[in-house]
Amino acid sequence: MILPGYSTGVKNAVFKFHKTGSDPKARASLATFLENNARRLTNTDRRAGAVEDLDDYVAWARTAGVNTPDCRVILDHPFSPFVSLGGIVSRVDLVEGHLRAVLLGDYPPDWKSDLRYPLIQRAIADCYGHPAESVEVGCQRLDGSDLARVCYDVGSLAEAKREFTALADQIGQIWNE
Repeated sequence: MILPGYSTGVKNAVFKFHKTGSDPKARASLATFLENNARRLTNTDRRAGAVEDLDDYVAWARTAGVNTPDCRVILDHPFSPFVSLGGIVSRVDLVEGHLRAVLLGDYPPDWKSDLRYPLIQRAIADCYGHPAESVEVGCQRLDGSDLARVCYDVGSLAEAKREFTALADQIGQIWNE
């Protein structure tokens, strides 16, 4: 079993911030998380870093004027009869009439080549009834810095679906052996 760490506490507090619009409620959420996990999460520098990340994130969100109609979106999007894309999208923003799905946390420089991002773009488009080519998908650090985003074209979305379906078929063949 994987136990939640410092970043989980920050993410949950960010979700509270977006749901309530309240800085104090977000801070209280993080404080409660850290208190409830005090026996495991004992590194004082990391605890302080979590509080600092939340404060920086909230400052970024206020300054950027980000419009976030949904957060902590749980995906369970079928791509074939036997396989679905699952996971959590941290935030869905509304930007000039278009949607932007964002995953919060650290990410590698080559994140755009990861198969999951075009699949997430398609899933969010379908979930909210938007054309896929009008949805951006991206990553952002927990402190609100380094928002990176991309909008995959229709061909890239189709190729990602084909690749994902082929992978699912291979797994299905192994499973049925």
